[in-house]
Amino acid sequence: MILVFGVAGSGKSTQSQLLVDKTGRTWISMGQLFRDKMAKEMAEYIKTGKLVSDEVTMGLLEQELKEQLPDHKIILDGFPRRVGQAKWLIKNLPLLGDSIEAAVHLVAKEQTVKDRMIARGRSDDSVQAITKRFEEFRNEVEPTLKYIADQDIPVLEIDGEQLPEEIHKHIYNTLVNIGVKL
Repeated sequence: MILVFGVAGSGKSTQSQLLVDKTGRTWISMGQLFRDKMAKEMAEYIKTGKLVSDEVTMGLLEQELKEQLPDHKIILDGFPRRVGQAKWLIKNLPLLGDSIEAAVHLVAKEQTVKDRMIARGRSDDSVQAITKRFEEFRNEVEPTLKYIADQDIPVLEIDGEQLPEEIHKHIYNTLVNIGVKL
């Protein structure tokens, strides 16, 4: 399994999809899973601004992984977001027939991400919402990346400021260079 990290607007979904197209792996996007499997509940979460609990998130992902593993190699986008989720994933993946091969962290400046997100024109992409996402990323996801690295899982810091095709080449070549079988 390859994990893909980055603040919203950094290009996680684009890069995940490019990897899927090149490698034939299966893409699991937590955001898409929530939209597909919990549409009614997600509308309530969005309306109230509450976060989906770890129990609900991990239960949803576990069900999806049971359907996909061990038959498919996975690219996981948007999970784990917290250290507890990373611990759960590292503990449970072997039981499902998989392990984490690497984590890709797309690094992009806050201004670049703001420009991208405002350009895409979604109603939930206000400047305040984007600033809050960066704070959440720094407070929750960065410690998660450190935890993953501390478990001897390669964490690849990739410049997310380039053109998508250049970013993809860098990700692909770096994964191959560290021995990930694509």
